[in-house]
Amino acid sequence: MSNGMIQPPVTEPEALSRWEAFTGDLRKRLSALPPGDRDEILLELSAHVADAYQSQGTAAAQAERLGKAIGSLGDPDEFLHLWAEEYRVENRARRGNPAALLRLLALRFGRSAALSAAVIIAGLGLAVCLLVFALGIYAFFTPDAGLWIHDQGSWTLSFEAQAGATQWKPSLFPLAAVLSSAIGYALIVVGIRRAPVDR
Repeated sequence: MSNGMIQPPVTEPEALSRWEAFTGDLRKRLSALPPGDRDEILLELSAHVADAYQSQGTAAAQAERLGKAIGSLGDPDEFLHLWAEEYRVENRARRGNPAALLRLLALRFGRSAALSAAVIIAGLGLAVCLLVFALGIYAFFTPDAGLWIHDQGSWTLSFEAQAGATQWKPSLFPLAAVLSSAIGYALIVVGIRRAPVDR
């Protein structure tokens, strides 16, 4: 590892020159980012290039293999913009910003069928948590807000009284709603942060 980056095992002058040009270009393009974010992106990109380089074997010249490995990233203008945006959003999401969490979900949407399904579920979970939290806060001040159980066995979360239904524990509901939604929100945030990122 050199300068916080993982360098492919190149020793030939042409390959070393290509590596220096690549890393210099990356550093220049990412110079506007905070140093911590920039270093993390550089580390991940260089690890990707090193893996792609080593997976090619040793038949071709080092410079040729390195060129293919760097090329596997795609157009720098596109992939650097996406990586930088995702890192900025991810940092805001780590602080629990709801808008950033939803944006992070959108950025990670569509990378695979399983991840897409998880993103939809997490997004719905966040919406439910925020709704239940709001209902719980409202129920502290409005006694009719809460969980209403109907005679048929169905139930309704409502901001007002429901005809023909029995309210579930009006004195306990506000605290239960606030705590359960906060715990649910925290679990979803942890899940989003740990979600695989295939940049």
